[in-house]
Amino acid sequence: MQRVDGVVDKDNRDIVDNNSAQKLTQVEIEALKRSGMKGGDLIKHIVENSESWNKRTKFSQEKYLKKKMQKYAVTFEIKKPTALELCEAYTQTQPQRILSLRADTLGLMMQMANINQESRVLLIDKTRGLLAGALIEKNVKEILHVELGGGGQQIKMQTDILMEYNFHPYQQKRLSHTHISNIQKTFPGPTVPADQRDPFLTKLAPAQKHYYNSVIFLHDEFHPIEIIDAVFDLIQPSAPIVVFHTHLHILSQLRDHLTISKMTIMTKLEELWTREQQVLPMRTHPHMSMHGASGFLFSGIKVL
Repeated sequence: MQRVDGVVDKDNRDIVDNNSAQKLTQVEIEALKRSGMKGGDLIKHIVENSESWNKRTKFSQEKYLKKKMQKYAVTFEIKKPTALELCEAYTQTQPQRILSLRADTLGLMMQMANINQESRVLLIDKTRGLLAGALIEKNVKEILHVELGGGGQQIKMQTDILMEYNFHPYQQKRLSHTHISNIQKTFPGPTVPADQRDPFLTKLAPAQKHYYNSVIFLHDEFHPIEIIDAVFDLIQPSAPIVVFHTHLHILSQLRDHLTISKMTIMTKLEELWTREQQVLPMRTHPHMSMHGASGFLFSGIKVL
């Protein structure tokens, strides 16, 4: 055997992973668990009854212990519910609930939208409050969440993930909601006759026109062209517009529409992919089971 930096250089060529090296049966292990044996003692007992333990390398022994700890020892860590922790948790367990949004993509969206304490954000998303919570976490000045779908002016935002942030009620006061139909009545455009417009909302329109200085869109049921056009009068000039989608051709259509109509400048389409690394002595390598697909980002700046 040859030593490399104090570590015995061996290999596992003679180890066959067929469970024959473990003297304890699964029935016996379950009986020890029911008897009240602690996790650490149970794992020590399993190691003592493993015929292959002494044949393993130091690295292999560490991986073996980690695997048994995950299987037989109940361990948990209490963490503060932040946007990063919640995004990573849902990415690993239920990515469809946050539309496959990864933590690195979320961070880039915040940077592209120029989120700061003076931000007045127009948010159109279907992440059950994940993005709204991330904005509240940044202490933005104001958030208007635009709900899509439903009948009439019904507002039915699902906020189960937002509740997991455990924000104080005063922090959530900066978040308000409206339905897309309210905006369409307030800024109906030239195609809607004046006698069909809501007179009350029309009076309120000047106060909100060109008000929001950041726009974030993340939805899989509605095309962003239709929605961005509907809220365009609410956005002030030079405001960044950021759109996330899992399909590139949707964002390509949006980019062409906004560019040809000269509504935005500095448009970009990006795919973010961050490779996580295992960094340990003599065994640094990329994670083998990382999920690479996240989606695509469009960004642009509104012009006059």
